[in-house]
Amino acid sequence: MELLYTDILLQRLACYLDFWPMMSRANRAHIRDEVAKSLTEVTALIKKLDYHRRDAMLATLQTVAVQQGVTKAPLLSSNPGSHP
Repeated sequence: MELLYTDILLQRLACYLDFWPMMSRANRAHIRDEVAKSLTEVTALIKKLDYHRRDAMLATLQTVAVQQGVTKAPLLSSNPGSHP
């Protein structure tokens, strides 16, 4: 069930980030913490479950989150070989 939950979190994040530019400033402020928390949670789950087939999607979501201003800095990838 944790794999399913991980996939659900990833899809929810993808939806939030797809619509982020169209949301009002108030709507973004209202969900910013939840989105950032979900991104942190899904990163930990992917690492814990060795669910590395989702690394590419996670990396994309992390990049978009930084670009959209949801997070200040990219979270570390769950793939230890991806960072110096």
